[in-house]
Amino acid sequence: DITEQKENFEKFELLANNITDLVCISDLDLNYTYISPSFIHVTGFTTEEVIGRSMFYFLDKEEFANVDDFRQKMMSSESSIRFIEHRIRAKNGNWRLIETSSRTIYDHHGKPTSFILSSRVIEERKRAENAIIKALKDEQEVSQLKSKFISLVSHEMKTPMTSIYTGVEVMEHKARKNKLVDDTFNQQFEIIKSEVNRLNELIERILFWGKVESGSIGNVKKEINCLQFFNSLCEQYNRIQPDGRTICLRVKGVPVNIFIDPVHLEHMAGNLIANAFKYSEGRPSPSLELEFTHSKWKLIVKDSGVGIPESDIPQLFRSFFRASNVEHIKGNGLGMVVAKHFSDINNGLIKVKSKEDVGTEISIAFPLAGLN
Repeated sequence: DITEQKENFEKFELLANNITDLVCISDLDLNYTYISPSFIHVTGFTTEEVIGRSMFYFLDKEEFANVDDFRQKMMSSESSIRFIEHRIRAKNGNWRLIETSSRTIYDHHGKPTSFILSSRVIEERKRAENAIIKALKDEQEVSQLKSKFISLVSHEMKTPMTSIYTGVEVMEHKARKNKLVDDTFNQQFEIIKSEVNRLNELIERILFWGKVESGSIGNVKKEINCLQFFNSLCEQYNRIQPDGRTICLRVKGVPVNIFIDPVHLEHMAGNLIANAFKYSEGRPSPSLELEFTHSKWKLIVKDSGVGIPESDIPQLFRSFFRASNVEHIKGNGLGMVVAKHFSDINNGLIKVKSKEDVGTEISIAFPLAGLN
């Protein structure tokens, strides 16, 4: 037994002498009975100057109440380990910020006898944390300024766009009334109105994204019949395709009703469907597939379009980003961002598979939790 105790003490001494944390043992009044060499290294006090002294001797008076409350909780609670952040005074008068964890030691009757305190200097960690917090705050402020600026500019653009469109219609009407209309006039009128409509659509999308970023879009979940919802959505997009293509809805598994905000679902699926048509012009019609299993349901939109370069896929969910091979196709780089935003809100997992000049498959999988 004596040999075993000696070996255990040697192991403890080896550990204590080489650990960077400040390891101490104190009685129930926080009077030190043992300190590791690291305590001496950090504070500059010798063992003789510390042993028998109270921990409060090394604390700022403003922290007495917090540390005493910490001590009381250590004595009254049987929970294993507690933590507290506080400052400790070094011999040269400087203050070191440390985090202390404590474990209460009990005798064989279950009565507390002492505390084992382990502390570490956290100044570098705190500086890093504060730097991260500041960076996040700065980023948030920049993001808010950007959103306000974009929203302001977009609002200011709506009025002149309306004026331009109205002016063109007046000119078109007068030209017809005075029989000045020819193919050139008609073509230019249509180009102007088409471009104004495109700009208005972009403004509306930017304003909507501003609302999304600011958290102004609510989340009102409703029970939705999946088949009815997606059949209606497909019909809506089929009616407006100038080339007569239609998106086909396929279903795998047993359909169930889902609980989700219909506005969220419409923006997720709608953006995927719109992109599938847009980037596969002159090619086969895209498809929409719903898959249902016992644990999840999945929305899959496939097209045989231009595809997405592999190097562009990681950037796909950045605001206003557009793939490098679609510069000739009109777009604003917000559709996928909006889809992912509402996917994240509803615990969805969005995945993209694509090959240039072959096509794209985008899926969003949702857990079936919360279903009726």
